[in-house]
Amino acid sequence: MSHQLVINELGKKSPELALELRSVKMYSTIDPEVSVAKARKTLEYIVSERTKLSNYSLADKITSLSAELPESVIAYMHFIRKLGNSAVHGEEQISQDVAVDVLNLLIKLSCWHLKVDCNQQKQRARFFIAEPIHKTWAKIAVLTEDGELYSEYLTYNQPTTFVKKDFSYNSFKASDFKFGQKEHGRGYQPIKEVSYKEAISYQLRSQSNWVERYVTDKGISIA
Repeated sequence: MSHQLVINELGKKSPELALELRSVKMYSTIDPEVSVAKARKTLEYIVSERTKLSNYSLADKITSLSAELPESVIAYMHFIRKLGNSAVHGEEQISQDVAVDVLNLLIKLSCWHLKVDCNQQKQRARFFIAEPIHKTWAKIAVLTEDGELYSEYLTYNQPTTFVKKDFSYNSFKASDFKFGQKEHGRGYQPIKEVSYKEAISYQLRSQSNWVERYVTDKGISIA
C-alpha cells in the first residue's frame, strides 16, 4: 500500500483528514513521538465524526461506539489512543517502526471511515536502463508515482538496493539522474527511459531481472 496514493484518494472525500494524515506520515520518520501524538489527534477527529458526545474523554467516546463498530476497529482506536497518550506525556520512547505501524492503522481506519478501498489504490511507474559504462555493469531502475526511484544491482559482486525519494513523477527526465554518486561520489552512469516490456526482458549480468517481482510487490499498475 502506497501511503501517498491512499492519502490522495482519501483527500477527495475529506481534505481535512488527508492534511492530518500527511502530517502524521511526514513526522513518522523524523520524529516518531510527534507523529504518534498527531495520530491521536487525527483519531479524535475521526471519532468526533462518528459520535455526538461532547465533554467526554476520547476513551469514553470510543467505547460508546462499541455497539455499532466492529471489535477490531474499536481495538485499533484504543491502541492509537494509548500510544498517543504515551507520546504526549513522554511515558515511553516511540520508535520509528512503531510510528509507521500507527500510521498504517490510522490509514486503515480512515479508509474504513470514508469507505475507501485502500487495496485498490495502484500506482503508475516509469522504467529506466543504465547501460554498461567503463567497468560498471548495467542497471535497471523504476520510478513510481510516489516519487521513489528504486534499483537492485551488484556493487563489487555484493547485492545493493538503491532507493532515492522525493522525485517528481511527472516532470522527472532521464537526464536528471546518473548512477554512481552512492558508490563513487559522483554520478557518471546515465539512464534512458524504456518501456515495461523492455525493462522486464533486459538481461543483467550475474543477477536475475527483478522488475516483474518488484511491480507485483509494489502493486504497480501496468497499462
